[in-house]
Amino acid sequence: RESDSPARGRLHALMFHQGGAVGTGPNTLLSFEWPNAFILRRLYAELLTAPGGTDDVTVTFTDGSNPKTVLVEDAATHGEDEAVDQVYPANTDIDVTSADSGATGADLTVLAIIEDL
Repeated sequence: RESDSPARGRLHALMFHQGGAVGTGPNTLLSFEWPNAFILRRLYAELLTAPGGTDDVTVTFTDGSNPKTVLVEDAATHGEDEAVDQVYPANTDIDVTSADSGATGADLTVLAIIEDL
């Protein structure tokens, strides 16, 4: 039974880094399968080099059906969504991807906060 899970309510911080140019992509930063059902609570993206101009870097966290994105726009180096609250079932394949509309952003770090259900 789900309520008997020893992991229930446990928070996890998942961090991914892509050195160098982000590229137009989409580029897969990470593919994984989580053993428990979980909720994606927060998603952050940080760049050392901003995309610049009217370009942006998009980071997507998805199971193929429920994509959640964070945008780093123009001269910014930070993007966040602190109220994602998307539930994903146990043993679901998850992909975290990045894409840069102008291929100018560089050195991307992504942080995802998930909570076991």
